[in-house]
Order: sequence, then C-alpha cells, then structure tokens
Amino acid sequence: MRNIQMSLLCVGICILVSGAKRVDKGEPEVALPEPVAAKTAAEVTRLSVDDKKPEVRNKIVVGGEGENAVASLTDALKKAKPGDTIILAKANVKIPSLKLARTQFKDLIIEGTTHDGRPTVLEANGNLRFLINVDGIESIRFKNIEFDGAGKSDHCLQVSGAAPGFTVEGCTMKGAKTAAILFVNAAGTESQPLLLDKVRFQLQTRQTAVILETTGQNDTRRLTIRECRFEGVGGQVGKGIRFEAATTDVEISNNRFFSLESALYFGKPIAKTIKAQIASNTIYDSRTGLEFDLNNLAANAFDLTVRQNYFGKTPQVAQGNGGKGAVPGVTADTNAFGPDSKPGNVDLKLSQLDKPLLPAPEANNDATFLRFAGGQPELNGKKIGAP
Repeated sequence: MRNIQMSLLCVGICILVSGAKRVDKGEPEVALPEPVAAKTAAEVTRLSVDDKKPEVRNKIVVGGEGENAVASLTDALKKAKPGDTIILAKANVKIPSLKLARTQFKDLIIEGTTHDGRPTVLEANGNLRFLINVDGIESIRFKNIEFDGAGKSDHCLQVSGAAPGFTVEGCTMKGAKTAAILFVNAAGTESQPLLLDKVRFQLQTRQTAVILETTGQNDTRRLTIRECRFEGVGGQVGKGIRFEAATTDVEISNNRFFSLESALYFGKPIAKTIKAQIASNTIYDSRTGLEFDLNNLAANAFDLTVRQNYFGKTPQVAQGNGGKGAVPGVTADTNAFGPDSKPGNVDLKLSQLDKPLLPAPEANNDATFLRFAGGQPELNGKKIGAP
C-alpha cells in the first residue's frame, strides 16, 4: 500500500513539473486587467452618440482655471475638436456673430452654469444678424444657457442644412429682434431629429420664437418641439411658431403658449406642403390659437393633424385670413376650449369643456404654470392639453 502511495506522489510531481515547463516554453497565460488610469480634470465620461460605449469627452472652460481654461467663447471654439464640451463658467458672456464650421464641431456641447439661480447669459455685443449660426453640423447641443439678443441681434440661433441631432435643451431665449431661432432648409433624421426640448421663449411686440423658412424647393424636415414655454411679455404680444414654408415631419407637442398675439401661424407654402402634427398643447390668454393665411390657397398647401389641444381665454381658437370653415388638408380630432374661449372662423371640430379650469398662471412656478391641478382632463377617453 505504501509503495502505491509513493508512486502516485511521484506521478503528481511529474505533472506539476511538466506544466511549469510548458509555461516556460512560452504558452500564453491569462493576464490580469491593467488598472484604470485616473481621469484628468479636463475629462468626463459620457456615452457616445454613435455607439453608446463609454468614452472620454474633453472639457474647455470659458472663464475657468487650468490648462483647458480660456477667456472667451471665441477662444474656446478655436480650441474645440469634435466631441468636446465647452463649459461657460461665467455669469455673462458677450459674443459677436459666430458661424460654426461643419466638420470641427460635430457632437459639440456648449453648456452654461448656474449663477444665483440663473443660467449663463449669452448676449449680443452689438448689432448682429445672429448670435450663433449652425450650418450643417451633426449632434451639436446647447444646454442651460440664456440666449439674449438684447434687442440688437435679429436671431439668437440660425440653423440650416443637414443637422441631425441638433438640440437646444433647458435654455431660455429672449431679446431677438425677429426670431429667437430661425430654421432655413434645416433637416434632422428619423433617429436624430432637430430638437427643442424644455426651452422657454420670452417674447415682446413683433418678435417670434421660431420661424421655419426655406430657399428654393427645399423644406425643413424632422423637427420636434416639445415641452417648451412660449410667453408674451407685456400682454398678448409676439408669435410662437411661424410656418413660412414647406415642412416635413414636424411635431409640436406638450407645449404651453401664454399671452401671445398668436400661438401658431401657418403661411402659404410655395409649390409644396406644410406637413406637421400639433398635439397635446395648451394655449391660454392669447388673441388667436392657430392662424392661417387662406388667401388663394393651393389644394395641397396643408397636411396637418391637430389633436388633443386645449384653448383657454382665447377669443379666436382658429382664425383664417381670407377664408373660413374647414381647411383642406387639416385633420382635427379631440380639441377642447374653455368657457372663456370662442372657436373662431376655422373649424377644428372643437368641444367645449367647462371644467376643470386652469389655475391662475404663475410664471415663476413651472410646476403649476398652465398645468391642470389634477392632471390632464379627458375628452372622449383621450387626455387633452399639455401634461
């Protein structure tokens, strides 16, 4: 028995020695992962727009300190590369007109910081055509900035060309002489639309929040405007959104329009069609909800769906200039008006909803501003108005 045990022990030792020799002869071992290097202060982890894998985003700070700090937004843009983030650390940044190059600023973020409860103010430093011109740039995003044309700039932002992923999020727009944002032949895609999300527009007389224009036979495509606030300052002034040309796949949803001359204006497209959905918006204390130019209207001018909108304290819910009744190409479904509104001369198949009523608007309380206290009311089993 003892001899058998000794034999087995010898066999085991031989196997171990043999295995060690195989390693020495160069056969691969399983390597342990290398330790992850610490990121510098100028880097931040993010998800790639294209592949959703973590990657490093370089940060350039306007008005900050350190190797990536610069004095002005102009300097930051000279230094920026695709995929960078520019942080506006100052409370107020004055700029000239800036036109951004197509290739250099792909996937760029320009983001403000908060000072005494107010975001960074980006302000015109003189009489300008625009503060920033975005021409065919993919996935450029603006966050937490108050754009102020200061009565000197025609526009805060001008957007044109193929710009999938263009986004304005959580910003305020005011002071532009003509329109806060001008889209000219701008185009998103189905997966990356042009997007205005939770933007607050403050308008005065003869000012418009958003204008959609075109040149030639082009149109503005794949634009989503959602959960925004459009407010006239001083009582029923300014226009919310002006359709001045043909559009394709434009969605206006879950927005709140207050104290405007008109919330939405539809001009006559030339040779093409305005295609849009107007859904689940609240329009309140405005002269006109939807305004149409019906003079010499082409049969294919509109392909509009207007549904589940609520109109309160609006003397003309839908008004046609140069025509009345049902508008060709406009499909209306489950729209309601309060007891203090009137339908106007364009038929949107409205239903009167006496209750509930909207609470008195408090502009500084976004949680209650033009929101029904108990949530959206229902009409024919469908929720109406902005959530």
